[in-house]
Amino acid sequence: MRLSYGFLLTRTSTCTYTRSFIPSPVRIPLSKTPTHRSFHSHAQGGLRHPFKLGNFLQKFKSPLILTPELLTGEHRDIKDYYDFEDKLGFGRYGEVYIGRLKSDPSGSTRHAIKVIPKSKVRGLYDLKQEIDMLELLDHPNIINIIDVYEEPHTIHIVTNLCTGGELFDHIVKKGTVSESDASRFTKQILEALAYCHGKHIVHRDIKPENILFKADDEMSPLCLVDFGMSRIFKDDELMNASVGSPAYVAPEVLDLSYDEKCDIWSAGVILYLLLSGEVPFGGKTDDEIYSAVAKAKLEFPQRNWANISDEAIDLVKHLIEVDISKRLSAEAALNHPWIASSAANRKEPLLAAIENMRLFTSHKKLKRIALGYVASHLVKTKESEAVKLQKLFKTLDNNNDGFLPVDQVVQVIVDNSGSVDETYKRQLEDSVREIDTDRSGSLDIEEFIAAAMQQATYLKESHINAAFQKFDTDGSGSISREELIAALGSTADVDDIMRHADLNKDGVIDYPEFEAVMREKSFEVRKSLSRARSRHVSK
Repeated sequence: MRLSYGFLLTRTSTCTYTRSFIPSPVRIPLSKTPTHRSFHSHAQGGLRHPFKLGNFLQKFKSPLILTPELLTGEHRDIKDYYDFEDKLGFGRYGEVYIGRLKSDPSGSTRHAIKVIPKSKVRGLYDLKQEIDMLELLDHPNIINIIDVYEEPHTIHIVTNLCTGGELFDHIVKKGTVSESDASRFTKQILEALAYCHGKHIVHRDIKPENILFKADDEMSPLCLVDFGMSRIFKDDELMNASVGSPAYVAPEVLDLSYDEKCDIWSAGVILYLLLSGEVPFGGKTDDEIYSAVAKAKLEFPQRNWANISDEAIDLVKHLIEVDISKRLSAEAALNHPWIASSAANRKEPLLAAIENMRLFTSHKKLKRIALGYVASHLVKTKESEAVKLQKLFKTLDNNNDGFLPVDQVVQVIVDNSGSVDETYKRQLEDSVREIDTDRSGSLDIEEFIAAAMQQATYLKESHINAAFQKFDTDGSGSISREELIAALGSTADVDDIMRHADLNKDGVIDYPEFEAVMREKSFEVRKSLSRARSRHVSK
């Protein structure tokens, strides 16, 4: 995949050189091919205050000598606790291995172990900071530190094991990803950042190389790693350390005056890269890249963005926003329509439809019938959700007769659910038959849409109201037993529906009660009605 700055996408790394007596550690971002450039302020439109790396390192030719047990205060031999297996790769300080926990008799507990020779550590600042930060964090999309073992000459950091590789490699392999995947990845990155920022921790080196897949599976959760550049910040505090990686750094970081929203800019650059295959600000050298970042001229060339939705582009613009006061926070970005409206984290259409079908069978009878009405309404009005699901339906309709046999639908779900046993398959078949409301043995387009549509679609007020009107044939503003019988075609389930939906027990289902069923908030509505009755009695 060729990027806009004219060469193949390559990893970036961030090097840190510190000594304990230096008040503010100097951090120098390096590319994979060591150019040894730092970035500097662009306040006057050019680079200034050049940093002489060679002169700096000449002062410290020898590594900092560490004394035993300096980090943890106790000596523990990790080989008493873990058996070392395959090497995973190389971290910033040393090699990373898979370790099998000896105390687990099943032998199935495996963790990642960073092996860090103390002789290779020039200063403890970053290493200890990374450990301290990780001990403060507990989130499903953030690497979890399990333990630290220290020997006289080695430190071992044990974390949860991520076997799926880097998001960077995923991008290189695929070139670009679908909006579905980009939304799913971005949501997880933003959730991790919202959690960090809520804990007053800023990462300061967000890039695809620092985001891992937990498992070797495209649907695997992501995990944010490498907190060596992170720090705790105070409200309204501006930081001034030179940190980050060239293509992903925020312009205010180049000017050495920034807050936690520098992470949001970096997340926006990753989103831009996911959708287009290119970074927004490039150049042939690090200095050229920094200059492009400082100018921050954000463009969306047609060759890459013609088929990307307006909502996705709008989010990119709100993340890669020069004005920090206008740049979205992580929490606000999670509420952006492109993220918030995507059910199942905007999974691929088939997987999202399968998940929705599973949920459909757990709904109450009244809601399932109502969803059928909504589906009919969507088809007639040709709403976008119906159009998308019709296209999906056609891809599954092998003989083009407008019907999907129940056993075929079951097999599609099984094929996308991993390993399943016969018991699960029988239960699944029973569930799919519940979707087949007319008991024909096949699903027609409206039955399919009723079960597969996104929750955000059917919970629109207009759709709930349209479904209610279908039941309320006499326009009285409530659904009577007779109207229910007419809709069901029998009396079989009427008592159960009334018991569940008629919350105030007045013999009819009014609109608030119907809406409660659709939104599955019966308990909250029941409490509200109870309070209302109490107020009425007290009067």
